[in-house]
Amino acid sequence: MVNIHLIITLFAGLLYYGEACRCDTGDEIKLFCRAEFAITAYVNSSQVVNDERIFTVHALRDLKGYSLYGVQKVFTPTEGSLCGVSLNTQTYYLLAGTYTDDKRLHLGLCNVAREMTILELVHYRPPDCK
Repeated sequence: MVNIHLIITLFAGLLYYGEACRCDTGDEIKLFCRAEFAITAYVNSSQVVNDERIFTVHALRDLKGYSLYGVQKVFTPTEGSLCGVSLNTQTYYLLAGTYTDDKRLHLGLCNVAREMTILELVHYRPPDCK
């Protein structure tokens, strides 16, 4: 009887396959168009508070969403398994993500976080999302 329970438990474990971070990744244009905000930004610093990493960025260009200029906070989970992203400080990025319920900027693996050179930053044209 114990063997049957063991076999059922193992079989159930094989049937259940969970993935903590899962999203419909697409090309950058699709991800940009689905985003609620998009900015070009310079990442000044990073800190961890509880289970969130908070990036302090200087928004250089507001491309989509609320008017976002100057210093902003961008939030992401600390763990990649929870769709958290890692950004390098002292680096320029194209960031396109979502707003949380309390209007914080949220960025995850299902969003756009692309490093940019100064030249790319100057010449970047957002896609037409019509």
